[in-house]
Amino acid sequence: MLRDSDPMNQPLSRRIFASRVVGLVASTAVFGQPRSSNAQQPASPRRIGVLMVAFGLESKAAKQFRLGLRDAGYVEGRGVIIEWRSANGDYNRIPSLAADLNLRIG
Repeated sequence: MLRDSDPMNQPLSRRIFASRVVGLVASTAVFGQPRSSNAQQPASPRRIGVLMVAFGLESKAAKQFRLGLRDAGYVEGRGVIIEWRSANGDYNRIPSLAADLNLRIG
């Protein structure tokens, strides 16, 4: 029997959803690729596309993403190149921003 107070039965707000998407992208980017046993950075830098919907590029979520990469041994501009896009809360811009990232990363 489901109760209304059950957190699994409550809808997600856009802010919570967006923060979870950022977390998923960050964890996939940091932990999704196997590293060599001697922990050397690859010859060519990894490219990561980040699409922020409800957060700006200087938000706490973006700063935490950068911190996670740094903690994993990546330096933005050397070991990894990040293509940042932000919809600034405008959900209508998401398809064009995603297409732009796909052209640059894919």
